[in-house]
Amino acid sequence: MRRCFITGICIAVLLITAAAAEAVPADIKYAEGFSIDRYDGYSLVSVSYSRDDRQSITIEYILIDTRGLNQMQRRQIRDRAGEGHPRIPSNRFIEVPVDRCITLSTTFIPPFSFFDTLDRIVGVDYIGNIYDSGIRRQLIGNGVAEVGNGPNLDLELTIDSMPQMVMVNLIEGEWNTVPKLEKAGVPVVVNGDYLETSPLGRAEWVKFIALFLGKEKEAAAWFSGIERRYLELASAVAAETVQLPSVVLNMPAAGRWVVPGGEGYFARFLADARADYLWRNTAGSRSLVLDVETVFSRALTADVWLHQYGVDGIDAIIRADSRLRSMKAVRTGRVANNDARTNPAGSNDFYESGPYRPDIILADLVTILHPGMAEELLPEHRLYYYRYLE
Repeated sequence: MRRCFITGICIAVLLITAAAAEAVPADIKYAEGFSIDRYDGYSLVSVSYSRDDRQSITIEYILIDTRGLNQMQRRQIRDRAGEGHPRIPSNRFIEVPVDRCITLSTTFIPPFSFFDTLDRIVGVDYIGNIYDSGIRRQLIGNGVAEVGNGPNLDLELTIDSMPQMVMVNLIEGEWNTVPKLEKAGVPVVVNGDYLETSPLGRAEWVKFIALFLGKEKEAAAWFSGIERRYLELASAVAAETVQLPSVVLNMPAAGRWVVPGGEGYFARFLADARADYLWRNTAGSRSLVLDVETVFSRALTADVWLHQYGVDGIDAIIRADSRLRSMKAVRTGRVANNDARTNPAGSNDFYESGPYRPDIILADLVTILHPGMAEELLPEHRLYYYRYLE
């Protein structure tokens, strides 16, 4: 049996000896949406994103580590940071570690569980949206508030929960809660993890959340293990001589078939798993909205079909569109969905813990795409986020 001998990853310890006016960048290797600069007594955290193809937005925060400091020392650091960064408003100065957090997306919750800090969550959007039953029970037992989101955000309950931080997604339109929260004086932190275009980049946002929890070292060690396993498997698969199976994703709805862009998050997963994604050569990371006939003509002979949202089996697919019966993947039984871990309420763990476990997602994909290879490279792996449709 083949074995992979891959050197371990050394984690360097950064010694911060810079003067107050000097910034020391933190080690962010894959994520493109945030950066960290260390100063004497505080960190400057920048979150960057594009609202469209023409405009890039950067939001900055000052994080003051208050551990071991008295009130006078805290004020001195805050004053020094304010003098050095006068453009950053005072409501974006946050003392860390925070003890009272509200999270308005289930994807923010797993790191709290990883670092045993679930007791710091005092509010969530909707408790039923959380897949993990153990987390759900613990939060309910802690008396967590259910504050809603977007146009349904209960601002009064949010304020009454006295959060030191409310973490939100970067969303436009009526679901953008930032202006409402900031106007009410509630500290808001925007998280743009879902905009990352690489699996390891998205997973590295665990370091972003860890900053606010005072768990930077734990996050670095945790991510190092994910990174090592992902890269080892991707390297092992790349070293094999295999025929790349063609892959189509998603299914038609309302006369359209939406597929991922060729430079996006899931296209990168498929490239690392050695698949011939049918739209891999399209530019950009945004999803492509195509007419059904355009996709169907290419999908007809695809070897593997992934992500059929909203159906529980092959019969349901055929009921939705009888033409799909003729697809090669349907006829050969190579149809798989990422809903193996879904609860009765419809919450899917692929979108909750999955962003932080690209190593498991990649192992699932390799198992589906290259079953023979997986028997040797992943002899103990069983599908975790995925299941074959019957």
